Amino acid sequence: MEQYIEEFQHLYDIKPVKQLVDEVHATERTLYRWGEEGEQHRTNPAEFVVALTRATGDLALVHRMCHELNGTFVPDPLVRDAVSPDLSKARGVLMLHLAEFVAAVARAVLTGSISRSHARAVRQCWNRLKSVGEAFVRACERGVFKPALWSVPDWPPACARPEPAPGHHRALTQRRNAGSVNFPVGGCDCAKAITRNGDG
Repeated sequence: MEQYIEEFQHLYDIKPVKQLVDEVHATERTLYRWGEEGEQHRTNPAEFVVALTRATGDLALVHRMCHELNGTFVPDPLVRDAVSPDLSKARGVLMLHLAEFVAAVARAVLTGSISRSHARAVRQCWNRLKSVGEAFVRACERGVFKPALWSVPDWPPACARPEPAPGHHRALTQRRNAGSVNFPVGGCDCAKAITRNGDG
């Protein structure tokens, strides 16, 4: 397991160990051993938090620590495992977590005041949403999603966009100013097909 020796030595360079004794409530000997290698090394707080988090599989402690330091923790997702290559499924998961977050906020607001329990629920939903959202964005960036089996056509279709006749724009402007502009659909096959699909 990583012992974070360099990180602790870096902290001791910023502030001498003797000055840290009273602030972190640890003996000078203990502080030194946290940053030492070999037999002199003693398990430091960083190792303990990582080991505890891995053993429980829960990130609550990490989230709380980041929150206390005015930050947030967003897990680095394994995109291939966390996101389905099916875009519709991945989008559904993202929307589900978004809905859960909105619902948590709504439940808290309905009471007229936000209690600690409501705040915890909102925080948990928000942290999950950030993680899922980050996984989705990374999947997009890495090209994880399979090409769609269908494509969105240009709209309106080409057959509904005839070339304007000479003087068309001037006449249209005059009619618009007069308040009598109509846009007939006509007998376009694309419009008929769209109508049938919408009805069926």
